[in-house]
Amino acid sequence: MGLSDLPLASGKEHQKTFEKFGWILRRDGNHIVMTHPHHENTISIPNHKEVKRTTLHTILKHIGITDTQYRTFFDS
Repeated sequence: MGLSDLPLASGKEHQKTFEKFGWILRRDGNHIVMTHPHHENTISIPNHKEVKRTTLHTILKHIGITDTQYRTFFDS
């Protein structure tokens, strides 16, 4: 799976997918800020109509989720 296989979707749609991984919404504005009870990192998702694949890939790499794992949760 490559970068082009990551979904082009809104920040809100990506928020729903991260919630499936256990991430919790902390703040919502220009960016969607989320935390995880078992992860020390915080993620910030642009609250845009379409989040760039490169941005999503960087977020996933930062928290240790593979593109394949993410796509599986996004599609479910």
